[in-house]
Amino acid sequence: MADTMKATVMCKKTMIAILIISSLMCSFLFNWKNSLQTYIRSGLSNLTGNTGKYDDKKSVMTKEEYSAYVWVMENTDKNKLFLSDRMLEEQNYCYIPGVFSERYIYYYTDDKDMAEGAACFAGDLVALKKYIGKGIDYIIQNKRISPEFYCPSEYGELVYENDEVLVWKIQRS
Repeated sequence: MADTMKATVMCKKTMIAILIISSLMCSFLFNWKNSLQTYIRSGLSNLTGNTGKYDDKKSVMTKEEYSAYVWVMENTDKNKLFLSDRMLEEQNYCYIPGVFSERYIYYYTDDKDMAEGAACFAGDLVALKKYIGKGIDYIIQNKRISPEFYCPSEYGELVYENDEVLVWKIQRS
């Protein structure tokens, strides 16, 4: 009788474990299919130039932007601090410069700081000096986000340019 009860308890525990594992696997697979997979395929089709059914999604990054981040990764010291106008965009896309360049990107601390960042990329030299004072080593400018930005030669020099992105190296005096 005791062996039968042990077997029944063991069977119930096994069934519960299988149910939990199955639930977790289904949850992961459905989440992958419904959200993550679409963005990954969209990004890959964008980078490879292949067109497909994911082209209607907002492009996360263009080839030119990716090329600029690769250049930054290959041609700058990994401990340098970058200011990027991408950080002014919506939260889902602001991570891109740091992830793809593998560099430190200045993160705006609050709304006031973000407004000063927007002013900097709108051409405000006082705001630019403030960020230089905070230790910014480079500025990554996306022409789509801040086409009017220009870094005067007394503050920085243009070290990389393609059709969509400019990278400015800050001059230290």
